[in-house]
Amino acid sequence: MRKSSVSIFFPMFLFHFLSVKSEQPLVPALYVFGDSLSDSGNNNFLNTTAKVNYSPYGIDFVPAGPTGRFTNGKTAVDFGAEFLGLPFPPPYLGLSEVEKRITTKGVNYASGSAGILTETGVRLGELLYLEKQLHYFQKTVKIDLRGNFPTSEALSAYLAKAIFMVNFGTNDYINNYLQPDFYISSKIFTPEAFAYLLITKLSHSLMRLYELGARKFVVSEIGPIGCFPSVVNSAKTNGCVQQVNQLVSLFNDRLPTMLHELKSFLPGSIFVRSAIFALSSDIQQNPSTYGFTDTRDACCILGGNGTTLCIPNQPPCENRNQYVYWDAFHPTQAVDIIAAMRCFNQSTLCSPINIQQCWTQIGDTLKMRKSSISIFFSLFLFHFLSVKSDQPLVPALFVFGDSLSDSGNNNFLNTTAQVNYSPYGIDFVPTGPTGRFTNGKTAVDFSAQFLGLPFPPPYLGLSEVEKSDTLKGVNYASGSGGILTETGNRLGERLFLDKQLDYFRETVEIYLTRNFPTPEPLFEYLAKAIFMVNIGSNDYINNYLQPDFYISSRVYNPQAFADLLMMRLSESLRRLYGLGARKIVVYELGPIGCIPSVVNSANSNGCVEQVNQLVSLFNDGLPTMLEDLKSTLPGSIFVHGAIFALSSDIQQNPSIYGFTDTKNTCCVVGGNGTTLCIPNQPPCENRNQYTYWDSFHPTQAVYTIAATRCFNQSLCSPINLQQLAQA
Repeated sequence: MRKSSVSIFFPMFLFHFLSVKSEQPLVPALYVFGDSLSDSGNNNFLNTTAKVNYSPYGIDFVPAGPTGRFTNGKTAVDFGAEFLGLPFPPPYLGLSEVEKRITTKGVNYASGSAGILTETGVRLGELLYLEKQLHYFQKTVKIDLRGNFPTSEALSAYLAKAIFMVNFGTNDYINNYLQPDFYISSKIFTPEAFAYLLITKLSHSLMRLYELGARKFVVSEIGPIGCFPSVVNSAKTNGCVQQVNQLVSLFNDRLPTMLHELKSFLPGSIFVRSAIFALSSDIQQNPSTYGFTDTRDACCILGGNGTTLCIPNQPPCENRNQYVYWDAFHPTQAVDIIAAMRCFNQSTLCSPINIQQCWTQIGDTLKMRKSSISIFFSLFLFHFLSVKSDQPLVPALFVFGDSLSDSGNNNFLNTTAQVNYSPYGIDFVPTGPTGRFTNGKTAVDFSAQFLGLPFPPPYLGLSEVEKSDTLKGVNYASGSGGILTETGNRLGERLFLDKQLDYFRETVEIYLTRNFPTPEPLFEYLAKAIFMVNIGSNDYINNYLQPDFYISSRVYNPQAFADLLMMRLSESLRRLYGLGARKIVVYELGPIGCIPSVVNSANSNGCVEQVNQLVSLFNDGLPTMLEDLKSTLPGSIFVHGAIFALSSDIQQNPSIYGFTDTKNTCCVVGGNGTTLCIPNQPPCENRNQYTYWDSFHPTQAVYTIAATRCFNQSLCSPINLQQLAQA
């Protein structure tokens, strides 16, 4: 039920009250020290060739465009900041003197080409080596931060709660030890002696950081740089250069002991080691497990026989989430998010505790604060929010999915998965085909009505003017589209999930920004909107279950394929969160072993349970994945749409729901009962008694049951759609 119009006091009070939740940052600040793996723009302000302030760098960053980050989107540092509920730490050199004095949530001092040693990388130009970064941090502490704290004790308490990330050493090999023509280190030091030198220097720097107030450190190993395209291509080999990996292993082997020793004599210190070498090596050896298909080539176009940064303004690969390497030295955003996530809430990458465990005590305090509300006031809120009104419950509804949600996008694509003809839409008002793959409304349409919103229009059907004026939601769903890029390509053009997210990014960065004076109200609008995601059916129907046209079933066993889909979907949901989404409804897959196309293809009299067991592997992993996302993305609410059980119950007990036919299609289909509706043939008259409209899609009667039960019953959990709107 909808909210009423009341005095200004109560809406403002409610907004304030309901905003006191986990959007509070978990720590007060994040300070970053490192090289190009962490640089967020410092080198933009230096005279150096190690600079990436040009396209295609930042193509997936929001807002899109080069920022100085040496990748296509966010770095592991950025994801770490998001997980902690903090803004991205700004590059120190990009701050004005005024900004330096008011920046209290962290700063990024990292600099591309920099190393632990002062001379590392100097051949490329100016840089901020580790000691220089510490010098700037000292200025931050001694000059800039002091004005924000009444006493030195308060400042010390703030620094003790902050997290300090340190990721150094890669350039001491790539831009020093491995370049004997330009640096003398390899002529002076044996590999063991050089590793010892780096560990000693790093140890001294960490002690200096401790003296300046740091207490919680995350220190990263060096990754397997022998696998970098620059190293592999320079050596003209087909695989990783193991001699180089052995060099950096000498450094990595000494790091745990050094950190343990520091902890033992620096009171109150916590040192977390990030074991990035093992994770990166496993990605290299088992890429499909992580959703990657290319571990050798760079996604962007390189020069120097594959040994340089990206060539300016050349288009990169389209399937960037499937590439490990962005350029000849740096990973893609897809790798960074895996590393950041595993360091944040797992124990295999960061040890002896992960980042999340660093603030457990603070987190417990926040939970207690959130729960301190009287029963009386809870009941009052419930009553208050249940009073009717004509105002929509949320500002907008954004939709991502396949033909179960498509409202007309495929009308504008060259595809055979298109239903812009009769009898589709026979029960839609106004009557006629719209591009919806059913006889009337979809579950998305009913949900929009329940929320008091218009039907979200198909994105591809909007003019440029309409895209700027559309503020109540957009539908990006596309028939035959899937989680995987290749799914459904045999049928023609479609919007796979990554493409749908690309269009949503355009909506946010280009069109919606024109309607908001500053980013803050735009972010507030997106945080209140609801996002529906219903995708994955085609990854089975139009991919895994078609071995004559797709290789997925020959490459992956059922569990591995479900895991692949789950990982890709998780990455996409994180990307959606990064674009501003906070309230996200994700549907599991229905029992596609019961749809007429599958049943008739198998010449079966009932549901093909082997197929239902396949999708159950996906469904079984969904709740855990959503819970993991909720725990790592501050302020997020994930709702699980358990459609499989409802659909199965309808199949087994149709009369309870008013259905008489759960096997046949209502419209006339071809291909021995395995196709879409044959154009312009009259469908059945008793459409509300049929479960299936065509060989793949339910009738409007099924959709209204699903939408109603998600809105105000328990189909959707842990809260329903109505409760989500009020959250």
